[in-house]
Amino acid sequence: MSGPPSPFRPVWRGASVRDWRDPARCGAHSGLYIPTACQQGICGTCRTVRLSGEVAMDDLGGLNLEEKAAGFVLACCSRPQGTVCLDL
Repeated sequence: MSGPPSPFRPVWRGASVRDWRDPARCGAHSGLYIPTACQQGICGTCRTVRLSGEVAMDDLGGLNLEEKAAGFVLACCSRPQGTVCLDL
């Protein structure tokens, strides 16, 4: 199989993502299903826990302050800032 290497590497119960696209699209490209609905950061369907790494997230209310403080991110509108491990 030719083409670029998969941006996902299995890590415990998550996946590491390179910073070239959001985790939801990255997962779809790699055959990993991450549920989404609005794909704009509103509904929270793609909410997942960030185990490590940093993301820049442009959510539109899909997470409350407590969820953000607990490490949740929205896979549809988060841009990894380096390697990020998500609990999928």
